[in-house]
Amino acid sequence: GATDIQPVKASVLETKIRRSHSIIWAGGKRDPLYAFDEWSKLLFAKVVDERNTPTGEPRSFQIGTDETVAAVANRVHRLFRRGCLDDPTIFQSDTRISLPDRKVFDVVKVLQEVSLMGTDVDTIGGAFENFFGSIFRGELGQYFTMRQIARFTVSLLDIGHEDYVLDPTAGSGGFLLEALLQVWHRVDEQFRGQRPEHIIRNKNDFALLRVYGIEIHDILSRICKINLLLHHDGHTNIEGDRSCLDNHFTKPRLQSWSGMFSKVVGNPPFGDEVAEGDEDLLGGTALESFEVAGGRDKIPSEHVIVERVVDFLEPGGRFGLVLPDGLLNNQGELSNCPQVRAWLAKNGHIEAIVSLPDFAFRKSGAQNKTSILFCLLYTSDAADERSSV
Repeated sequence: GATDIQPVKASVLETKIRRSHSIIWAGGKRDPLYAFDEWSKLLFAKVVDERNTPTGEPRSFQIGTDETVAAVANRVHRLFRRGCLDDPTIFQSDTRISLPDRKVFDVVKVLQEVSLMGTDVDTIGGAFENFFGSIFRGELGQYFTMRQIARFTVSLLDIGHEDYVLDPTAGSGGFLLEALLQVWHRVDEQFRGQRPEHIIRNKNDFALLRVYGIEIHDILSRICKINLLLHHDGHTNIEGDRSCLDNHFTKPRLQSWSGMFSKVVGNPPFGDEVAEGDEDLLGGTALESFEVAGGRDKIPSEHVIVERVVDFLEPGGRFGLVLPDGLLNNQGELSNCPQVRAWLAKNGHIEAIVSLPDFAFRKSGAQNKTSILFCLLYTSDAADERSSV
């Protein structure tokens, strides 16, 4: 009805998102990622309320006339607990909101009139992108890729609804969101005139079964899942709190990860060194098991990530990765870059290298000159032909 929640414009949504986050962040009193995590719990509770309240029934994520702060907060806690039990893929079932009741109440006040699930996905995407961009500058800058770069990379990979897509360093989920949105637009085009439920089924199957991400930072992985959830799905196959270089994953398709994906996309962190025995970055994998690390006891993280991406892909699979230009042109005797390039040339055909302007990541505080590398893996026949030439 007229008094119920309504979709809003991107600018309104962005203002409300910022306002509710700053209530929690309290001008820097709380750590920004911690504040973000608490904020995403409230967002999750809101989604649970929107999804489960029957038409005409009073909603729980709202403030009634003369209601106390405690009564509203208690209802939100109940919503959140219910959501965690129904869907433990985002927050573990024993997770709790750890904010004072007054903060919970104030955020409800800001968000109570908005319908997140009713607002179209492009609007949500725009509002979130601007918000993420400003939050993840400075110390968190490495996690954010401009939407234009994600959109361009995904579109060049020509992803369809039957592809299995992976972002091995998913961050807040920008590349995966683009993959979802582009595939959905494509399904609308390709199946135009067919029964609506058939089209919806194709879209849902892609989101639920074919979109995967790995994110080493547990809070960021939750933000990624919430981001995808707000875009009406694709959050169930995000592997959080684990490095893509690990060899043991919990999500079924990732458990037998070798050769399981047709497209890989992303912007891996670079500049970190991975040393033998670094359990955070390597998990249970030995550095010496990577060919590109041959004879070295430490190596730049992006070098081993490139090899792992090739391992994730099926023969004939394709990747599009944002990489530092050094990997593509460093010549030095001591550099490992020539070794990685030789290894890549042996495994795949480089389709394109798109140079990015040096300001592409300036907002994030990153100085590196970068390019997007597009590569098509050889099928075994093509590799055999090349070796016999």
